[in-house]
This record gives sequence, C-alpha cells and structure tokens, in this order.
Amino acid sequence: MKKIMLALHLVLMIFVYGHINAQIYHPLIKSNKFWDVQFTDGSICGLSGGGRFFIQGDTIISGKKYNIVRGYGIVPVNSGPYCPPFAIDESISGIHCFLREDTIEKKVYKYETIYSQEDLYYDFSLSIGDTLKSHYATIVFGTTLIVTNVSLISLNNGELRKKFFLNNGEYYIESIGGGSKGLAEYLFNTLGGSSIQECVFENGVQLWYYDPCFGYLNINKAQNVENVSIYPNPSTDFINISGVVGEFTMAVYDYSGRLILQGENQKNIELSRFRSGIYMIKIVSEKGVYTGKVVRE
Repeated sequence: MKKIMLALHLVLMIFVYGHINAQIYHPLIKSNKFWDVQFTDGSICGLSGGGRFFIQGDTIISGKKYNIVRGYGIVPVNSGPYCPPFAIDESISGIHCFLREDTIEKKVYKYETIYSQEDLYYDFSLSIGDTLKSHYATIVFGTTLIVTNVSLISLNNGELRKKFFLNNGEYYIESIGGGSKGLAEYLFNTLGGSSIQECVFENGVQLWYYDPCFGYLNINKAQNVENVSIYPNPSTDFINISGVVGEFTMAVYDYSGRLILQGENQKNIELSRFRSGIYMIKIVSEKGVYTGKVVRE
C-alpha cells in the first residue's frame, strides 16, 4: 500500500509541476539562447548554409526598446560526398533584425526596417479560434492565420511549452518561436528562398529541434593552407585573387551564410552588384581551403 501511495504521490507531483510549468510564461527573447537555421536549395544535399542567430544588446526605435538579433554565418567549409561539413563563422557578427517582447501580453514584435514600423510575429496568448494578427505572416502565407489547436509539448529538458497549430499547417512554440519551416522562414530568412529552423539552444543545452542538429565546426579554428591575397579590399568595383595554386573553386557568402556567388578558377570578382557590407569568401584548391573577409564599400 505504501508503494502504491508513493507512486500516486509522484504522479500527482509530476502532474501539478507540469500544470504549473505550463501556466508560467516562458519568454522567447533571452541573451543566453540561439537559433540555428539552415537555408535550403535544390542540390543533392538540399542545404546551402545558414545562420546562428542570437540576442545581443538593445536599441531604441521610435521610442520603443528593441533587442538586437545578430547572426553568425553557417557556411560549408569543403566538399563532401553528400552534405559538406558546415562551420560557424564567428569572425562576422552582423545585425539581422530587431525584436520586442511584451511579456505581459505574451507577444513578440519585429521592427520592419523596410516599412519603418513593427509587426506582430508571435502571439502566445491565443486560444483555439483566435486569429494571429500578423500582417507580414498573412502576406507570406496568403491566408488569414487562425489557431486550430493548442497543445502542450515536452522540450528536450523535460519542460512543457504551448504549441500553437494554425489553419495552414504551420505551428509555433512558446519560448522557441517558429517550429515549422514557414514561421522560421519569415522571421530569420530575409533573403528569399526557403529555410529550416533546425535547433534551439539555451545555456548550451539543446531545447528543441525540427531536423537533427548539425555538429558545426568553428571556422576560426579552420586552418588556411593557401597563401592567398585578396585585393583591393575594401573595394567598390571588383577584387582580384592571387596566390592560388592550380585549379580552384570560389564561393562568396553574406554574413548570414547565404551563398550569393560561386565559380571555378575565377580570379576577378565583380562587386558592383553587391550591397555595401561584409562578405566571406571561400577558396578551395588542391592545396587546401582559404577563408577571408571581403568588404564592399
């Protein structure tokens, strides 16, 4: 009888803890959290790179305080039989977007720099039948987004979070953000194409994943074995590549890891069609791999 009572007590404690945990609001925005997002393409691998996004610092826009979302690039470091090894390029930390979270109303807003106004992205206070009043999301998906179901899911650390299902098949998760492809896409990917929010980490612990997480290398620790020179750098018109031995492939990425140019044995690169900013160039030859920064003024 004592064993039965003890088991029932443990079950009750788990139920009560889970219920209380589910009632507490868990913010999306935290300085110790990051999101890994992979961009998709039509290759056999299906992935072209991506970004690791995190919160760092804040700023005032139109009298409101926003958190700054920055991103490291996730870039392929060399070729592979299926998917190339990917690495985090921590040498570049570009500003990706600006988010504001109202923890009382349980809403997350993004400041749209193109329109000079903010838009609602996540509403974690909604119930079944409510509308997600996000102007941009409605445009992206081409329909009014209505919550069809709200359930509780368990994260990898055992904590419970609310999962909001929408009428177009998408969903989002409290404290995680866009769980399904589309909702990650319109928040983190401003470059067009498709993306997948793979993994969310907090304090170095993996809380959630959509696809199995990659074990990323650190590009700062990658050894450059080519004696390559990129000049003039910075430049507004073009750059030259010298010092490469034999045939080589070249690829240029923006700060978020999006592939924007690639070629073979190309020693002169036109920059005039690029936006001003910092880019990463990767050169792979029989002698090894070279990675470096290119600044387009």
